[in-house]
Amino acid sequence: MEEKTLTPQEQNREWAEEAFWTGHCHYLTQALALAASRCQVWRLAETGDVFTLLEMFNFAKKYDEEHPLKDGEFFRTTVEGAIGLCLQVEYQTHWLFTPMEPGEERDALLKELQTKIDAMEMLYDQIKPKA
Repeated sequence: MEEKTLTPQEQNREWAEEAFWTGHCHYLTQALALAASRCQVWRLAETGDVFTLLEMFNFAKKYDEEHPLKDGEFFRTTVEGAIGLCLQVEYQTHWLFTPMEPGEERDALLKELQTKIDAMEMLYDQIKPKA
């Protein structure tokens, strides 16, 4: 029996369903969506650089566009919100981002992020079409 070739949209739908059931994400943006429900600020595992949710989203979007994963590779997210890249085998995870530990620095970043979100919401309220 001949295997059917999937369109890119069908392949993405299949990958999204797989990510839902297994936790294995084919896109960093998928892994981030899951991690963001558990964490709002991360550190780059190798350097300790801090990434807020908005910075992570921009990074993930660019990464997905420039570095498509090969067959058998996937991102995984821990219950704490860490994000790692698995190259063929789940137990060989290369951790990319770890949740930022609680403390004054994290609290200040979260407060700054909330201020930016509030400002964007106010701007949207001013420019949205009236019904």
